[in-house]
Amino acid sequence: MIKAIFFDFDGVIMDSMTLKLDAYCECLSQFEFARPDVDRIMREYMGQSRHKIIVVLYEELHGGKIPQPVFDAALKRFNEMDDAAREKMQYLPGSLEFIQSVHEGRFTAVVTGTPEDFILKATAHHDLDQYFDIVRGSPDTKRQIVGELLAANDLSADESIFIGDGRTDQDAADHHNMRFVGMDNGDASFHPETAWKVVKDLTELSTLFE
Repeated sequence: MIKAIFFDFDGVIMDSMTLKLDAYCECLSQFEFARPDVDRIMREYMGQSRHKIIVVLYEELHGGKIPQPVFDAALKRFNEMDDAAREKMQYLPGSLEFIQSVHEGRFTAVVTGTPEDFILKATAHHDLDQYFDIVRGSPDTKRQIVGELLAANDLSADESIFIGDGRTDQDAADHHNMRFVGMDNGDASFHPETAWKVVKDLTELSTLFE
């Protein structure tokens, strides 16, 4: 029986990856990085914090260590765009209905690489807090957050699943010997061959909870 469900947010609950890509392109727009290159790196590091991805984008596409003023300005601009994008976020097909159907009687949590203050604003804006026992984000890693939540809530990893679309999601699940469900949204970075299940949307999991 599945007693706990850990959800990534972007690309699992919300169809927000294009909005993230827009923000990464804009925050470093002075360097005129090609959008497909920014997209490729963003997908590769999916699930890690914006602090990490901005640095990697600069280092791989420009070369050298990113100057602190450039990083500070890029992060500020990214945060501004992320705040503005909150109202534009749309649910992925079936995601809200699935969350509504499984939260009662189970421990449910959002575990994301988005900074915690930003993800709390996003879940509050979309009135999602009622469906989750807790919402957690960076700077703590997903491995760390999952471990803390398992211990603090006396949860068993073999009665839990993690639903995500990135390698960091899969890594967190594997580290704690938890079943991993991969969301194959066309640009996911997890390894499907080692996932417990691979689904196109959350409605494909509904039979597990009937």
